[in-house]
Amino acid sequence: MQNFGNSLIKQIENEKKELGILKKQKYLSKKAKNNGPIELPIFMLSFSDPRRLKWDTFVIILAIWNCFYIPFDIAFQPSDNFYILAFNDIIDLNLMFYIDIFVNFRTSIFTKSGYEITN
Repeated sequence: MQNFGNSLIKQIENEKKELGILKKQKYLSKKAKNNGPIELPIFMLSFSDPRRLKWDTFVIILAIWNCFYIPFDIAFQPSDNFYILAFNDIIDLNLMFYIDIFVNFRTSIFTKSGYEITN
């Protein structure tokens, strides 16, 4: 019976922690929206910019392509297709991933206190 009480107390404590985290996330998202537009330096993206989300999605798609194509290429050695080779050369030379590093370095960050840091 005592173990049941202890587990119930732990469960309640965990739910309180989760609720606290949710409240904090909600508070921070409101605070980010209430800060208003800020002037960004040249070639700087805001962390909440829709272009940033599209870029991240594109890079994830490239990473997934690599996860499937590289083992396929090693295992089956398919015949050469110019377009696939050109596409893979761009990815395999890490050009896109170097660009991604540059984009990540030029993206603002959001602090716990609710401010966007751009420099």
